[in-house]
Amino acid sequence: MLRCRVKLLSVIVLSFSSLSFGESTEESLWTGAQNGDIAVVKAALDGGVDVNVATKYGATALSYACDKGHVEIARLLLDHGAKPDAKDSFYGATPLTWATGNQHLDILALLVQHGAKANEQVLLAGVKQSHVGLVKAVLEKGDVEASVLKSAMREAEAAGHPDILALFESAGQKRSDSQLVKLPEATLALYDGTYASKKPKMTFVVRHEGGVVKAVMGGRREVTYEPIDAETFQVVGVPSIKLTFHKEGGAVSRLTHHQFGRDIAFERAEVTEPTAEPTVQSTAHAAVPAEAPIPVTRARNWPRFRGPHASGIADGQHPPTYWNAETGENIKWKTPIPGLAHSSPIVWGDSVFVTTAVNLESDTKLRHGLYGDVAYSADHAEKHAWRMFRLDKNTGRVVWERTVFEGKPRIKRHSKSGHADSTPVTDGTH
Repeated sequence: MLRCRVKLLSVIVLSFSSLSFGESTEESLWTGAQNGDIAVVKAALDGGVDVNVATKYGATALSYACDKGHVEIARLLLDHGAKPDAKDSFYGATPLTWATGNQHLDILALLVQHGAKANEQVLLAGVKQSHVGLVKAVLEKGDVEASVLKSAMREAEAAGHPDILALFESAGQKRSDSQLVKLPEATLALYDGTYASKKPKMTFVVRHEGGVVKAVMGGRREVTYEPIDAETFQVVGVPSIKLTFHKEGGAVSRLTHHQFGRDIAFERAEVTEPTAEPTVQSTAHAAVPAEAPIPVTRARNWPRFRGPHASGIADGQHPPTYWNAETGENIKWKTPIPGLAHSSPIVWGDSVFVTTAVNLESDTKLRHGLYGDVAYSADHAEKHAWRMFRLDKNTGRVVWERTVFEGKPRIKRHSKSGHADSTPVTDGTH
């Protein structure tokens, strides 16, 4: 999950960072780092570009190099004083975040050697991949928590890599220290049950099995916690996520869930078990009941992005909650619009307005799906026409079309986006 999440963040942040900049020496540094062109990066640095210059969203050249796994460029940037812990302003992600999410272990070792603060995921990644250089770099810093060290040592024992084990022993971790705490079955059984929190309102269902406890928080997937003492358990391989059980009068009355510096208290709850298991249907193939149309007494305008006052609320309008583009169910009309746009349509009276950008020199295609890169579209050097369409709300007929501007785009676009992304706005006259 983390890896997927970080990859998605890198796509968003790195693509956003390109939207506000034209060609410049700074952009050549960022582009060279992203594309793995070390000659371009060297030329930018030799030309006096600040190695830590950041995009509008705080991404630096080192962020790009770490995301893409360009080891020699990362080394060059670090040798020129790139900050290994610099955070972007959009998500607060560091070069270490990008490298960890994409498993660029050689770069992780470089970052740690240059002062980046390693977390438990970095150490565990090095252990699981038997990356001696990364494990050595983290352990030599000497700021690893005891619980993290203990968990990582067990991973090393499971992997059976002698050089990795030797590094842990040199750091003072004994193999006997890495064994699981063994709790009696009767003790573990005390923790079984359902717990509930008030804020946020959710449940925590706990059961024991094979010397560990397994828990489901808020209806999510089941997670395994291993004991580190009689009352405290940690997620296997993630020491920063813990459970602490609390007793009153010999009985377990509550638990505390610790994660990323935040604690949530859960009180023991008595829950009535359902008499029968609910039937769950896959929405992919389930039959969708027909919706009875609800009469709308007064149609309202939708004059801007997210509607009136940008609230996203359409009280009293009763739109259908299901439609099918193939069968036409709950679809009144379809009207082809040329070009590409991510703008939203707006509605005023019986008119629908929508914008688009049409490439006048080639047939531009929109990329979709997962393809592992954030490359710009190549159509920024071609002439486009930005157009506004007015359609009849009842029939979809094009009432009129206006060309607002023709020329070459002033900025590049992401390959999943278009050049007409801003939603129009109207007061009914303008």
